[in-house]
Amino acid sequence: MRTVRRLFRLAVFIAILAALLFVAGWFGANPGSVSMVWRGYRYDLSVATGAMLATALVLAVALVTWILLWVFGVPGRVRAWRAGRGRDKALATLSHGLTAVAAGDHQGARAAAKRIASLDPELPLGLLLRAQAAQLAHDRIDAAQAFAAMMKHPETEFLGLRGMLLLASRGEAPPGTDPLLLAERANALKPDSGWVADTLFDLKVRSGATDEAEQILRRAVRKHALTAGDAARKRSALWLAKADEMAATGLDDDALRYARRANELAPEFAPAAARLAALELRDGSERRARTALERAIGHHAHPELIAAYAGLGGSGEEPLKRVTRMEKLVKIAPRSPEVQIGLADAAMSAGLWGVARDHMHAARDLYGENAPAGLYRRFASLEVSEHGNHETELQWLRQAASARADEAWTCRACGHVARQWTERCGNCGTFDGFEWRSPGRVTTPPVETAPEAPMESAAALR
Repeated sequence: MRTVRRLFRLAVFIAILAALLFVAGWFGANPGSVSMVWRGYRYDLSVATGAMLATALVLAVALVTWILLWVFGVPGRVRAWRAGRGRDKALATLSHGLTAVAAGDHQGARAAAKRIASLDPELPLGLLLRAQAAQLAHDRIDAAQAFAAMMKHPETEFLGLRGMLLLASRGEAPPGTDPLLLAERANALKPDSGWVADTLFDLKVRSGATDEAEQILRRAVRKHALTAGDAARKRSALWLAKADEMAATGLDDDALRYARRANELAPEFAPAAARLAALELRDGSERRARTALERAIGHHAHPELIAAYAGLGGSGEEPLKRVTRMEKLVKIAPRSPEVQIGLADAAMSAGLWGVARDHMHAARDLYGENAPAGLYRRFASLEVSEHGNHETELQWLRQAASARADEAWTCRACGHVARQWTERCGNCGTFDGFEWRSPGRVTTPPVETAPEAPMESAAALR
């Protein structure tokens, strides 16, 4: 590429030189003359000399013009030089400020933010540092002012919107802040952002605009902001909320219709299947309830589904009959440790200690080294129930103390742990915020805060 450019420049130079030689030769072959009268004097010049004088005059005027422009432009260049030096110093200070933020030094971060504001008030990243420093210092007023200023710069507008939305979610935004307008503005800037789609969806649901919320999910899937599976899960939660609302007002037929829709959208979503089974039982159709649970367990053998399946026979069902019925689940989900634990629980209720032990060991083998604390507590309980062996019980409890915590419905937004899935987190209000995961290692069974259960269990509806 460089060779081609050099050849092109050489060709242009040769062409210009040839043109100049041609013009000089033409003037040499056609000398001619030029006469000029100025202030009473007559000047006779050859055409070539006149052309040279005219060229010299043009060059002189151009040179004088350039000198004048350079002189008059000196103040502007000085200002630009100073601004450049200020920006360089501001950027250097920014790195120190971000380091202070990472270290949790809010005083150092605030000092750096103030210096940046004095060196280069128009530096958008300086506002970001100011906002982070204010958050470290728990100064929500200054943080809100910084985020508001960031929203005025195209480079940091989205970050400012996100920061203000986070303040609004904690109730720390300035009075009059409309989170919905902020989220719609952020969505216009970043329509492919999953975080924005989640936030806007949640705000639409809070406002009661469920139809618009569903449209947001469809648009987010088209923009690849959410996967089709995530969107289906959220839509399922939305219909499940409608089912709970209908059930609470006694409209069981509508509740059943909404629950069926929720289950169709996300067959693997355990709360939808469990809620549908409970409503089918209330409607008197144990067969449909069992079918819904078996289909969902085939997708994901969630403990809530297994518990609901165990309760299909009602509280009066014979324990041995329950064990026999639940053995079908092994064929549906043969590699599920949760199914083995559910069968172990049913066997212990029936006094089948050996069968319970076999299922517990099967579950332990399936878990490998990642068995939860609850499995070891079951071993401990079995030792006491079968043999009254408290020494062995203590050994199992020690293993439980060092094992990972049992999975629980944990809010991804605030970490709140609930005993039962609900559409909204009882602590922070996030819609569809609960995930089934281990909240962390514990040495004792987790103390859970259970929101009010929106519907009865399968057993209670019998």
